[in-house]
Amino acid sequence: MDDVSKEAIQVAPDTVGKQVATIPVALSTRFLEHFSEQLYSSPQKAFEELISNGWDAGADIVDVRVDEDLQGPNATMAVFDNGMSMDVTGLRDLWHIAFSPKEGRQKEHGRPLIGKFGIGKLATYVLAERLTYICKAEDGVIRRVTMDYSSVDTEKEAEPSRLINDLELPVFELDESEVGEALKAVSGGDWILRLIEGKSWEDDNGGNGQNPAAGDDQQEFGGLPATLERPQSETWTLVVLSDLKPTGRNLKIGILRRMLSAALPIGTEMCIRVNGKRLTSTKLNAALLKQWVIGPELEIDYIELDETDVPSDDDGADGPSENDAGEAEGVDSTQLEIKSGSSPYPYVELPEMGRVTGLVRLFQDRIS
Repeated sequence: MDDVSKEAIQVAPDTVGKQVATIPVALSTRFLEHFSEQLYSSPQKAFEELISNGWDAGADIVDVRVDEDLQGPNATMAVFDNGMSMDVTGLRDLWHIAFSPKEGRQKEHGRPLIGKFGIGKLATYVLAERLTYICKAEDGVIRRVTMDYSSVDTEKEAEPSRLINDLELPVFELDESEVGEALKAVSGGDWILRLIEGKSWEDDNGGNGQNPAAGDDQQEFGGLPATLERPQSETWTLVVLSDLKPTGRNLKIGILRRMLSAALPIGTEMCIRVNGKRLTSTKLNAALLKQWVIGPELEIDYIELDETDVPSDDDGADGPSENDAGEAEGVDSTQLEIKSGSSPYPYVELPEMGRVTGLVRLFQDRIS
């Protein structure tokens, strides 16, 4: 075999590693079809679910790589994030359909949660035949699990409404060298490998910066940015879509960029890069009429409250009596002193509420 032939051989991401466990999966083919093909008929919307996972995992880097030629036979799509990842138990929870360990929780890692139902990953069914998760968990072990949707399609064709409860996904362990080999078959895999190796975050055409979120002074509400509440670790998750379906091949990278940019807040502690280009919120370009910083510059020393005597429900009344209404004009008012300050950031302090911070912006047009 000559050198050219050797270079042409690539190791597919769904073939690397040594099997160490299995994960049972049960799903309804009818549910899978209706859920994915109806709710996620847009390939861009289906792909967005993978990016939401990075947010919920507490990532501050999400790197998206979509093959420039999605019609090619070996085209791939991939999403890398440096959030908290999954061990065997986490992968088992991942493929426990309609179950989510996040259920009942509003926040995680200091952020409001997006995914709560444990079914968003099934949106990928419309995009590709193979969905591969490669994860480095807190224990330092790298694991891989691949869902082969083509086998599900085969069973669906034989029995359209069947409940598949005999499906088992093998769990593999692999080392970083095997990850590197597998990434050679992934579009943008060399850049993903840089992130796995802990190298600096750079745009594909150069640029600088170690932390993609550092120096971002565009905060959504003023004050201090949200702080991630997760341990510092070298965990990460890589999701690879291969053997793309027609819907996946129809994904439009420009539409994906615009959709994600429109969803981004003005300031964010998670940086998303799509094929080497960092996304910024479209709200940054909206015409601004005026803005106010909640703090000393508002020059509010007190607020005045009228002390109207409104009967409570316990008194059996629905509201103020006629006498109350007639006497309202002469009711005394109470002044509440408002304190304000500028350190460590502008604020006002309300009695019995505490400090309130914020940046109020009035835009010419709607930004939602």
